[in-house]
Amino acid sequence: ESRAPLPEIATGLDPGINGVLPFLGLLNIDQTPGTQAILAGYLVSLFVPYIPRVALVVEGDHGSGKTTIHRNIKYTIDPVKHSENAYLQQLSSIGSESDLWLQAHKEYLVYMDNESKVKDEVSDSLCRLITGGVREKRQLYSDLDVVVTGGHRPLGLNTIESNLIRKNDLHSRVLTVRVPPLPPISRTEAGLKSEHEMETALKQVQ
Repeated sequence: ESRAPLPEIATGLDPGINGVLPFLGLLNIDQTPGTQAILAGYLVSLFVPYIPRVALVVEGDHGSGKTTIHRNIKYTIDPVKHSENAYLQQLSSIGSESDLWLQAHKEYLVYMDNESKVKDEVSDSLCRLITGGVREKRQLYSDLDVVVTGGHRPLGLNTIESNLIRKNDLHSRVLTVRVPPLPPISRTEAGLKSEHEMETALKQVQ
């Protein structure tokens, strides 16, 4: 019930990387061909279910558009009905491993906003979600029945910290993108790009 319809799909567009470039051009990222190719591959992987894929970690100073990058990707791939602020979660609001798996059960893209620390036990759970795993738990009011949740989920985190990921096993599963500060005139969502430009680019990605 929380899912929203995907944006209308545009037709007759370039199916290659050139079809993704308009969307990438709206994000505050390094617009060199190498970075564009890496992020284009990441975006394509999000449309392929049931495969392990890297987690997208966006690093940058305050006001660099980190949240906007994750929010726009999620809006394109996995839109929700509630407010824009609810597009991204925080690890601090997920009190246990059970809560994390519940969040992954409800959403396809699990993106975490403004993180400053990843606890070791949470790091291990994130690794299992990235590469695929299952979690078994006894069903309430039952002695023998078991509830099984699991699968793969695309993950993402954004942070101002340059060393957010400390454990090697999670570090080996992430794609880190460092974004530069935005000029003051561009630091509002409206100042990044017009609504028409964003909607057009989102349709081309799909």
